[in-house]
Amino acid sequence: MKSHDKRLAAQRHLLSLQLGQQSDYATKEKVMNQKEIAVRMFTNNTYGKSYAKGKFKKAIYNATAELRNPSLKYLLDFYRYEDWVNVARTDEDMLAVEELADPVLMNNPDIMLSWVQYYDPLTKQKLRVAGVGVLDLARGTLKLLVDDLTHDVSELWNLDVATCKASGPGKPALLAANIDVGDW
Repeated sequence: MKSHDKRLAAQRHLLSLQLGQQSDYATKEKVMNQKEIAVRMFTNNTYGKSYAKGKFKKAIYNATAELRNPSLKYLLDFYRYEDWVNVARTDEDMLAVEELADPVLMNNPDIMLSWVQYYDPLTKQKLRVAGVGVLDLARGTLKLLVDDLTHDVSELWNLDVATCKASGPGKPALLAANIDVGDW
């Protein structure tokens, strides 16, 4: 299966998971062998603030998705559907928008979506990679697809989201992980 076809299949699977349908993309074995990940979601303190004439910051949550082995960090900005569509940049993004164009996603205020950026801690560069995150606050789930060919990461995670007891400046409001983050 070509990389592009694989991405489209993964995006279709992500949508089917979001809508509660069955899909044969992920197997039980695949889930058991997933890379360890912790996603920390922070309330965006700049939400609604202007950064240019007529332009406002629309991300509700900013998040970091950290992989343990290999040690990698991805950045996520979660938007409501309409705002997420408006920050699409590439042809691949537009394919993802087309795949995820569904009234359930479009009209549900509890569902937020994010594009994925790789963060290089040495150069502090942020590079877009193929992928999308779907945060469903009503169900308490995060579906995260990352297809980063440069760093050999091609995973789809289905994570439960928990509210953090102590939130505030510099502390996450929500946490999603497939491991015990106390051991991180």
